[in-house]
Amino acid sequence: MNNTDLEEALYVINKAAKRLKHIRYKTGYSKSKCRTDKLFRKQESLYDLKKQIINKALLDGIANKTGIHKLKKSNGEDINFMFVRFTNRTFHIPVEPNECSAMVDLGEMVYRPYGSIDRTNNISTMKAKNILSRYLF
Repeated sequence: MNNTDLEEALYVINKAAKRLKHIRYKTGYSKSKCRTDKLFRKQESLYDLKKQIINKALLDGIANKTGIHKLKKSNGEDINFMFVRFTNRTFHIPVEPNECSAMVDLGEMVYRPYGSIDRTNNISTMKAKNILSRYLF
């Protein structure tokens, strides 16, 4: 497996998780608690896989920590995200405040609305999961 395949699979997983978040908050799925719980668990499993892959890629030297972006929630709470750069793609993963001291502060994160980036990819979510699982194990 090459790094481009890994980046592409990670992008597909991230996009699928964002799509699930969009479905949960913007559609009628919120009317059924059972469906909402199932969507939430699926979304969380995709984000967990993303975080595991990024952490392994950082250890393997495939990705680099660029710095920290901050995002203010509507209640005023700050959330810190590590900005990680692969060769062709960049990703964010949440980090604890105590992990931020050694990294460069990149300022406020500019949130791009769901679907604002149009990148084509040729792999399904299932194939992306398989690629990422092979990389992990």
